[in-house]
Amino acid sequence: MKDPAEEQMCAVLLRGIANVSGDMIAAIDTDFGFTFFNEAYRREYAHLWKLDIETGTNLLAGMAQWPEEREKARDVWQRALDGDAYTATMEFGPSAAEMRYYALRFAPIMDGDSITGAVHIISDITAQVRAENHREILIRELNHRVKNTLAMVQVMARQSFRGSQHLQERERFEARLSNLASAHDMLTNTHWEYTSLDQVISSTMAGAGVDTNRVTAEGDHDLILGPEQAVSMSMALHELATNALKYGALSTETGRVSITWTVNGDDDQAYDIVWQEEGGPSVSEPDRAGFGTTMVRKALANDLQGDVELVYAPDGVICRISGPLSALQQSS
Repeated sequence: MKDPAEEQMCAVLLRGIANVSGDMIAAIDTDFGFTFFNEAYRREYAHLWKLDIETGTNLLAGMAQWPEEREKARDVWQRALDGDAYTATMEFGPSAAEMRYYALRFAPIMDGDSITGAVHIISDITAQVRAENHREILIRELNHRVKNTLAMVQVMARQSFRGSQHLQERERFEARLSNLASAHDMLTNTHWEYTSLDQVISSTMAGAGVDTNRVTAEGDHDLILGPEQAVSMSMALHELATNALKYGALSTETGRVSITWTVNGDDDQAYDIVWQEEGGPSVSEPDRAGFGTTMVRKALANDLQGDVELVYAPDGVICRISGPLSALQQSS
């Protein structure tokens, strides 16, 4: 038999823990009568439905004037009474300015194989939701301003590179600006957090006008890049792609590019990324390093802490970047 004193002590302890919790907690029996609620739940119920509850009060009693809300409450609780443990979110308020957001958790209460009731835990996530909404607004505003700035730079470039003698330089510059804008769009879609190397490759190749059927990208791990590293990698890949389209493997009908990456080293703490061209015309190292070569070497070395090896092999350009895995997500 159960010790009544022990049961009483457990009940007191449970109520104390529930009242200390910042969440709203309640339990009902199979007839929707309250068997337990903490102080936070009692206050919120009284605020919403203008009814002070006590043990035995029917959950739906205070909602008589709001039949639609009453049916919603019946449905979500009944799901738990039917044996389903689940989570949901809810928003409630008379206007957008007064809207509050909640994370809801429901679970059945079991006594052996029988369901004797259900428990409900409500977490007020209004602050988190509002912070996330505010962050979204800031990111959109940042992206809008960046695009406006890039558009202004593009106009300035067109004015600076006027004349047919500067046509190629202007086109190259505008292509680089376009790639930078695409990289910003990609990061905006991931909330300026992290993106995969595979996503960066796909976005950059498409932006450069590369037939993606002629590019193979694969690795033994899903490499995740931070925002700075993603932008630098995109700019470097853009330079490699445009060079391949003009002079390298992608300038012919049969040439191809493979981009591979591996994680290796002690405890898999190093990365190795290789761009390799094949099937194109024979290439040789240029007499001087242009902007593209400098971009590849410096951007990757700085932001990815990588050792950059650029080889002009007879079969095609090979670019290898190797560095510590931790550098792929570091912020400056």
